[in-house]
Amino acid sequence: MLSFTDITQFITAYGGMDGNNSRNLLRKFVADNWGDLHKDIPHSKHTMDIQQASGKSLRKVIDSVDRCVLLKIIHGAVDDTVCVRTTARERNLAQICEAFVDPNVFASPSRRGGGKSAGYPISFPDYAPTIIREISELINHDGTTQPPLGVDMSEIMYANTAILLHNKHLVEEGHVVPTNDVVYPDAETCNNIIGTMIEDLDPVEQHRIKEAVGASVQLMSLSPEWPSIDNLFHEGENPDNFHLSVGKVRSPNEKDMTVSLQPSWSIDEAMKPAIDALLSQAGKGLTFDQMVSQHNDVVLENTHLSNQVSKQTTTVALPKAGTDGLLTFEVVMQNAGKVFGRKVKALNFDIPTLVWKDDKGNVVQHPECPDVDDNYEFRPDHLIKFLSAHLFGQNLWLHGHTGTGKTTLAEQIASRIGFPTPRMNLDGNIERGDMVGAKELTVLDGHPVTKFVEGILPRAMQMPCFLILDEFDAGRDEVMFVLQRALEKKGLVLTEDGGRVVECHPLMRFVATANSRGQGDEYGWYQGVRPMNVATLDRFQVFVEVDYLDKGTETKLLTNKYPKLKKTDADEMAQFAVEVRTAFKSGELSTTISPRGMDGLVMYFLHMSDLMPDRKTALKKALEVVITDRAPMDSRRTVIEMADRVFS
Repeated sequence: MLSFTDITQFITAYGGMDGNNSRNLLRKFVADNWGDLHKDIPHSKHTMDIQQASGKSLRKVIDSVDRCVLLKIIHGAVDDTVCVRTTARERNLAQICEAFVDPNVFASPSRRGGGKSAGYPISFPDYAPTIIREISELINHDGTTQPPLGVDMSEIMYANTAILLHNKHLVEEGHVVPTNDVVYPDAETCNNIIGTMIEDLDPVEQHRIKEAVGASVQLMSLSPEWPSIDNLFHEGENPDNFHLSVGKVRSPNEKDMTVSLQPSWSIDEAMKPAIDALLSQAGKGLTFDQMVSQHNDVVLENTHLSNQVSKQTTTVALPKAGTDGLLTFEVVMQNAGKVFGRKVKALNFDIPTLVWKDDKGNVVQHPECPDVDDNYEFRPDHLIKFLSAHLFGQNLWLHGHTGTGKTTLAEQIASRIGFPTPRMNLDGNIERGDMVGAKELTVLDGHPVTKFVEGILPRAMQMPCFLILDEFDAGRDEVMFVLQRALEKKGLVLTEDGGRVVECHPLMRFVATANSRGQGDEYGWYQGVRPMNVATLDRFQVFVEVDYLDKGTETKLLTNKYPKLKKTDADEMAQFAVEVRTAFKSGELSTTISPRGMDGLVMYFLHMSDLMPDRKTALKKALEVVITDRAPMDSRRTVIEMADRVFS
């Protein structure tokens, strides 16, 4: 990575040149230092993707894009260096690719004439001096925890209060646990929290305080003071030596939260008169002790308000199948181990579940929520990973061979916690209009009118659900770029509907199912599977490999599901499935047998047993229907030999 000294020298030289010369200097600086600006990011991510999206060489891209794009690339490198990450640069590159692939949707208007400026995302600033100033501020504040000028001690106290209440709310809602890193609220959240504290002040002063507190929280996030949320609650010391000691965090259904604020400071008592004098000269009209007392009162009051807000029942207007009523849902935190009947220590945490009610207050099942399969066998490892991702609001990527039960896993988890599971199959024919919606011609009062009809993506984003993206790794590149913004959960812009922004519901989760890890077909069996854009893969924080059931689990599943099936028959069928699947995964067979195939094998075997003269004939007929007759010629002989060996 370039040193801040190099970037500062460039900014100084850039500012001293006229338009054309400064633009040429900027292009040369980015081109010469492209690798250093994107250090720690794979070459395929920062060069190949952008070349593929633009259809140009990297140098031509640099020479053709707006100067704000190049400045934003430098800004991302500085931002990531300060925060020790790669996300800002990766996000910038993904948005630039979007602006090349679909400029009509994602690119900014051209500065000269009409049309769009390819490669210039609409989310990027349109004023170069603004980006320059932000780069300089990041460099100047790097490594410090001091607030910017204009933030006084009381405003820092407000900032600490906002951080404290925000994390308490997240813990109560089950989105994080006390051992996690402290979550720093964004500017909008800070404004909402401290707004009630300063509502009696002059509007101009309110605006000044909100701006200052937001800046203070942002700087604190760059150099965290607390190693964990639990430390913030119990041991954290803020930059002004105030100790915030917070009592036990209770669950949302308890009546209140014990909060004890015990101010302690290492200031010599003899120094207090001098501090009070400085405060008086600053025009605050408060003593040091009075300021601390007011701060504690504010924290207690806002903690109470935060508790009241967290207890409100969330309502979503969803049509109830067959009626004109509306369903409401209540978020109930429940122990994961108890919900899924697993006494596993790793499942001893609470997860958000939904209880749906109709307009009469009766508990009902949401029409898009799957039915519970009482015979489904959950594997603890899958539950731990899936439910942890659900708790933290992260996107999941479920991958494995065909017929391993990837989609079924998501559906059966959803069925037990009350989450609807709309599905979108990313086949090769799906278009943007199918996903986000399109304008359709309808007749209103005898006249034809056009009306925008939402697609499955914006509909699902506005409700609590698991949106299952089936065959995700078969999706085309242009479709994937449409999904990228939605996967960030920062809002989906519907340009077809006047630029309306669809916000993502806090309890909405993306669940992708695929036959690969996103790197293309590793086995040679799955035609149509494509290597995924690295920026797209980066938006999935949790990857879960779903393999076939082991012999013991499958035997138990078959005997529970089909009571008439003998234990010896179930054991032999499970062994046959294991051998077929093992041969398939090693490349010896080009066909396999899925859980659906096993259901078919048992059903036909039990059916044929009443019709055929003996067990052997019934089993042969069932095998022919399920696997033998559909196996290619190169695999048919092997499957028959396996059956002869397993079924004695």
